[in-house]
Amino acid sequence: MKIRVISIILILLIVFPAISGCGDLNEVLKSIESGLASPDNQTEQQEQSLQPDGEPQPELPEPINDETDEPVSEAEPNPTEPPAEPPTEPPTEPKPESMLAWKVEPKYAEIMNIWWAGKIVYDGLILDLYTGEVSVWDGNDYPTGGIPSPIEWLYDESNNLFGLYGTTEEYAPNEFKIFTESGFAAYLDEIYWWDTPGSMINHLREFRKVDSSKVVQKESYYDEWEEKYYYEYDMSGAYIGDKFAIACGTKFLTDFIYDHDNNARTNSPTADFIATKSGGKWGVIDKTGNIAVPFILDDIIFSSNDSAFALYEGKYGILEIK
Repeated sequence: MKIRVISIILILLIVFPAISGCGDLNEVLKSIESGLASPDNQTEQQEQSLQPDGEPQPELPEPINDETDEPVSEAEPNPTEPPAEPPTEPPTEPKPESMLAWKVEPKYAEIMNIWWAGKIVYDGLILDLYTGEVSVWDGNDYPTGGIPSPIEWLYDESNNLFGLYGTTEEYAPNEFKIFTESGFAAYLDEIYWWDTPGSMINHLREFRKVDSSKVVQKESYYDEWEEKYYYEYDMSGAYIGDKFAIACGTKFLTDFIYDHDNNARTNSPTADFIATKSGGKWGVIDKTGNIAVPFILDDIIFSSNDSAFALYEGKYGILEIK
């Protein structure tokens, strides 16, 4: 069929202009288009879709859903394929509560810390902090006598001096003292005379920055009972900032980022841990400067070097510090 059409086109192009005297190529092309659309031409196209034996090509069956027995469109996924894996979520940070290791879960509504006697009263019992013995409380051992003011440890950065403002004696007024590193270690041996010489310098403490040259010594007075002179000091112009840093002896472990609480029962130094505050809550820092207990506690009282009574969600429990 194709050869026949081509032959007709050539004859028309050669013969027709000679007969008519004026060849119209557009008319010729229109004739060709009509010839291609003729029934004979359509029949030839249908013949090309037949198989060699003259039978029509079979249509492919539509895919069927195995569960519903309904046809599956091309846009739908194949139900037999395994579902795509969900995206992997990043691991979540552990909640602060999970860092609390309780020896005794919080259950005590109130406790009493007789810290200068080394005892804690709780739930009708009394704990001896020195021996670890627990006995029934008989109602005695109430706090008596004067309560020493908490010591505020000081650091003069410009002169590398260490000192304190406060007192270690009952009824005694606050004193200001400042030392070199060696002098500070000697003074700690003096005030903690019952401990092993040289051991207290290695305990943890909070320090606040001061300019010791701006501490004002006020008038002195003589204490007849103690038979010694005492001085009063004005510290208001000496402080540099209101944040505290943790140090082991004279080696600083943190920046000056923590809050201070003048609470004598919580800020006693220990060899490995120290309680401090941040954001209004208590936590514990270890000897490397890391957080050992998160800042989620409302109160904390050390009962040994590695355990403490801690107030959490309205109740006291005994917390293991590690």
